[in-house]
Amino acid sequence: MLAKDILRKDFVKVDKEDTVSQLIGRLRKSKKTEAVVLSGKKYYGIVCKRKLIKSRIKSDEEKVKRVAINTAVLNGGESVEHVAALMNSSDVHMLPVVRKGILDGVVYAIDIISYLDSHSKERRVSEFVKGMVTAFHENTEVGKVLNIMRLNKIDHAPIVNEQSKLIGIVSIIDLLLKYSIFPAKRAGGNNIRGSKSSPGKDRDLGSLPISNECTYDVVTLEQNSRIKSVISLMEEHKISDVVIINDFNEPVGIITIKDILKLF
Repeated sequence: MLAKDILRKDFVKVDKEDTVSQLIGRLRKSKKTEAVVLSGKKYYGIVCKRKLIKSRIKSDEEKVKRVAINTAVLNGGESVEHVAALMNSSDVHMLPVVRKGILDGVVYAIDIISYLDSHSKERRVSEFVKGMVTAFHENTEVGKVLNIMRLNKIDHAPIVNEQSKLIGIVSIIDLLLKYSIFPAKRAGGNNIRGSKSSPGKDRDLGSLPISNECTYDVVTLEQNSRIKSVISLMEEHKISDVVIINDFNEPVGIITIKDILKLF
């Protein structure tokens, strides 16, 4: 299977002169995490939420070209195994297919993983969730969650109740986009604007429980499941992470789409 065989046209695109505010609006509307950046009709680069949160953006009116990144560029003739390796090295879930400088389409990681070899698909999830997973109690302050996730480079973390049962999941990208990406808009310190509990008003970030910000519709699998089940769930729900639980509905790990790509 070649890259051209799984080429997609349903991607978000922005011009390099568009503002970061316009970019974020399009990403949120499409529920995608990455966009292709163009310079007129020519390919310019890729921008993703992960890049946004690492960039010191002073205003949402800054230009997209400031946060665009250079990645590997496909011509369509690459094998899916090669594309998976390029995605791993670029740390992105989408790569452009460009011909004569013109963007022809994109290849998504979610379309790559279904072509994993049958032996790898039969491996147990338990092989990839060794060690403790970082989970947060539902009443933990947003500020504390942000600091820990940022310090430990955690993209997603399960949220649990008093009995350590899984009730939700939180994404550091969503948190940082909401609270930290445009510091000039904050009143200072840990103050934020527009929380669910106090719309339009400043509140101390430390006073907000993470339960305000987590997603409660969590896709899960038991730890004795096989990798092929992870792939099926990712394809069905168009997600990049699956929470792994034990027999007591306690989170024991998270499998990411990058974990799957590494198996190629």
